[in-house]
Amino acid sequence: MTPLIRVNSLRRALDPEGTRPAESVIRSGKGWYRLVVEAVRLDTADLDERGNEALHRRCRSTVRGPRVVPG
Repeated sequence: MTPLIRVNSLRRALDPEGTRPAESVIRSGKGWYRLVVEAVRLDTADLDERGNEALHRRCRSTVRGPRVVPG
């Protein structure tokens, strides 16, 4: 799993659906990521739960593997 996949999973877990990358609570540039703390209101238990949900979603999609279409 690459750092980009992890960051995208976190963005999906933390941002409301439909949030554009420029409006995300996780901003990025060439070689860096930054959490916009002014835009975030979470307690640590909620953050842990959301991180685990993102990780489980990623694990489930990895376990399924690629889809093979008969030809």
